[in-house]
Amino acid sequence: FNKIRNNNAELKIYGQASSYKSIRENYLKYIKKIARNKNIKFMGGFDNNKIAEIFEEIDILVVPSIWYENSPLVIQEAFLAKTPVKASRIGGIPELVKDGENGLLFNPEDIKDLREKIEYIINNPEVIKKFQENMPKVKSIEENAKEMEEIYTNLIIKNKE
Repeated sequence: FNKIRNNNAELKIYGQASSYKSIRENYLKYIKKIARNKNIKFMGGFDNNKIAEIFEEIDILVVPSIWYENSPLVIQEAFLAKTPVKASRIGGIPELVKDGENGLLFNPEDIKDLREKIEYIINNPEVIKKFQENMPKVKSIEENAKEMEEIYTNLIIKNKE
C-alpha cells in the first residue's frame, strides 16, 4: 500500500498488538515503522460484536494470509455483510473467494500481485457492486453441522455395503 498513489484509497489495519505474532519481535511496531503512506491507518482491536459496523465502513476486505487455512471465519463474516474479499490464493481460501466473481485472489507473499489487485479495485470501483451481487450464501452452524452429519452418515452406510 506504500506505493498506492491515490488519495481516495485508505488501508485500515485492525487487530490487537498481541495478535500480530511473527518471527519478528515487536511486529506491530515494525509494520507501523514501514507504513509510509499517510492513508494507512492502524485501527487497533475491536469488540467482535461490532464487526458489522467495521464491514459497513470498508469497500473490500484484504486477507493476506500466508497460512494454509481451511475456512477463515473473517471471510464468512465479510460475505454475510456483503463485503467482497481480496485474499491470498492459499489453503481453502480459493474455495470461498471465487477470483473475479465475489472477490479477488492474489499469490501469497507476492507484494506486486497484491498491489496490482488493489490498484485494479481503485481504478474499477464498479466491480465492487458486481462482487457484492455474487456473494455466496453463508451457512449457519446448524446447517453446516447437518450437512457434515449427512456426509458422514452416507459414508458409514456406503462402507457397510
